[in-house]
Amino acid sequence: MRFAVDAMGGDHAPDAIVRGAVQSLEFADANDELFLVGDQAVVADILKELGVADDRITIVHASQHIEMHDSPVEAVRSKPDSSIVRMCELGSKRKSDNPVDFVLSAGNTGACVSAATMHMKR
Repeated sequence: MRFAVDAMGGDHAPDAIVRGAVQSLEFADANDELFLVGDQAVVADILKELGVADDRITIVHASQHIEMHDSPVEAVRSKPDSSIVRMCELGSKRKSDNPVDFVLSAGNTGACVSAATMHMKR
């Protein structure tokens, strides 16, 4: 399976999100792939701090992130390079040649639903 995680969304992000996603690989199959979507430098620093060098992990850079207080639809439209939007693009059969099997975000729920509806459809 291929799964994308919004590294910038949720409480104590990105540190807690990246740590949890990396820990999840212990339970994944050897051929599963993890895509961490967020600020590449920040995510890479956390992985380095954890001593993680796993070829199943790919960082997908997103220069923006949607805050919990942001208006969902406005944020998705005004922040096209946000981690939530980029994550949903990875899950889109129209926007990705090799889409991920599922996406996961602990961030702004309304923005996640809006981005999924706009990019992944139903």
